[in-house]
Amino acid sequence: MGFITDLKNSFVLNKFSEENLNRKDIGSICLLLLLYILQGIPIGIQNTIPIMLNNRVSYSKIAILSLVTFPFSIKLLWAPILDFFYIKRIGKRKSWIIPVQVICGLLLLYGSYDKRMDKWLFPAPSDTVTANLAEEGSSLLNKTSTTQIMSGKIFLFFLVLYFLLATQDIAVDGWALTILRPHLRLHASACNSAGQSFGANLAFFLILGSNSIFNTMCKFSKTFHNHFESFCSHLKTSDCVCHKCVDPVVTISGFMRFFGIIILITTFFLMFKKETASSSTSNTPSTVSEVSYNDTTMDLTIPDSFNYRKHKDAGVSSHNMDVVKDSSEIFELESVREILEYDLETGIKGRFRMWNSYKTLKKVITLPPIKTLAFLLLTKYLFFSPENPIDLKMLSYGLSQDLYAITKSFTIVVDIIFPLVLFNSVFIIPFIHKLTLFQTSYYIVLYGISNTLYRALILRFASLIISTVFLILTKYYYKHDHYTETNFVYVLILSFVIILRRISQLLNTVTDVALFNKVSDPKIGAIYMTLLNTLANFGGFYPNYIALLLVDTLTFSKLFGGVATEKKLGINGVFVECVICIICGFWLIPRFKLMFEKLDQYDERDWTIEDYT
Repeated sequence: MGFITDLKNSFVLNKFSEENLNRKDIGSICLLLLLYILQGIPIGIQNTIPIMLNNRVSYSKIAILSLVTFPFSIKLLWAPILDFFYIKRIGKRKSWIIPVQVICGLLLLYGSYDKRMDKWLFPAPSDTVTANLAEEGSSLLNKTSTTQIMSGKIFLFFLVLYFLLATQDIAVDGWALTILRPHLRLHASACNSAGQSFGANLAFFLILGSNSIFNTMCKFSKTFHNHFESFCSHLKTSDCVCHKCVDPVVTISGFMRFFGIIILITTFFLMFKKETASSSTSNTPSTVSEVSYNDTTMDLTIPDSFNYRKHKDAGVSSHNMDVVKDSSEIFELESVREILEYDLETGIKGRFRMWNSYKTLKKVITLPPIKTLAFLLLTKYLFFSPENPIDLKMLSYGLSQDLYAITKSFTIVVDIIFPLVLFNSVFIIPFIHKLTLFQTSYYIVLYGISNTLYRALILRFASLIISTVFLILTKYYYKHDHYTETNFVYVLILSFVIILRRISQLLNTVTDVALFNKVSDPKIGAIYMTLLNTLANFGGFYPNYIALLLVDTLTFSKLFGGVATEKKLGINGVFVECVICIICGFWLIPRFKLMFEKLDQYDERDWTIEDYT
């Protein structure tokens, strides 16, 4: 009966399905999803680069190219600039979103002009190389195609692009808190996760997946043509048409051109969207950008003393800013500045200096619980660093890029549905509320934050072990031919491994966000959430870079007849990394549970600072 009671309670944790949504709410949600999808498109383009360069460049060079994502790990450094400098007439968020999206769209058009990105990734062999092929052999062509890859230009292009995307992410996140009504702002994270994941997977599928499906159809068509051509020869006719599959259906340059235009068109219409946030005129200072309701976020430079003006129909608590249920219609038309009023006599007069944000940041970092949490965020993902090298190694062992791309595209369903289920965001799919049997909030209530974090960590560690075993299976699988039934079983296992890993990744991300929402000081929620998200992003960024960088170093092979080979004697660096991470995981992950439990022991006041100025 206890389980039935807990199960029943899991469906009443969030009453979001009972909220009244008007057209403005739906329009705001759709706008946020569109902006996040467009933000995910360039991310998906970059995700295809390692797959395209696999077996053509070293793992070290792929590791260097992965550094382009670094701006997302340090966006906290320029986040206060976006909050301080803006054109009031345009709007606090649109002042940055519009120019950044325009530059982003133009940059995509630049990369697509004259098939520039295709030429950087797949340079044509020079005339000298072509002339010497008969003497030097075809290996010279492969070597030249590798050395001529414009890795420097590719790196610089995507580094600038990711800087723009990180800046756009800051502005859109801030706009989400003001474009949505207070009781809907909690679900802005679901829009972020679902939108970016859909955009990234859409790009991955259209660039790699669609071409893979087309190549599969081409192989079938050519097989059919061989029989048909034989039939035509018997008829002594030359009208036999051969289906030639030379060029891909979707080139990366063509894809960039199409979505570069889409981004520019979207930005044009976005100019006519009225910003209903802090850009509104008011007599109060313009430093309030985000405000916390139900422990969401708030501006990072709000002084310690300010007064709350009570509305005639609803009160606002000075402790947790909880809004009375019947007051939702009030906040639909009122902006944050109409809710809050500064007491300039006891507070700081005039506009706050921008560097106060950095002072507040320094105070937050020195808090003891933040130090513990920062250590966890920066170290716990080290155990999962071989995930990307495992995929690249499977491709080098013989896994078809077409099969991998098609299977990887299945995760688009997981990326869209899973965050909505976990956040209970039923405004997208009404019936998804019935599927929230295993929603994260249920486990958090049942087991607590620390246990949920630990269970999510264990699940991802289990997915790493399964991926390692599957890598060994792949190595020996492609050494022999197999029956159709065996191939079908292999594809099923491959799909299971990829989907399980993606679910474990999303589960860790969602539980981290749940912890951030729980411990963040609502008075400085913006800087608090940005700091913790930055630590989480960096904690997931550098292990991937280190893992790719060390693959070549940890690979041991012996020379046989003057040729280096791993077939007879050798140890691959990916296996070395997997073994090290698995051994360290068995030893250290149980100790992480004690640190998670330590976070639960801190009082709510331990997570707050005394002076906000």
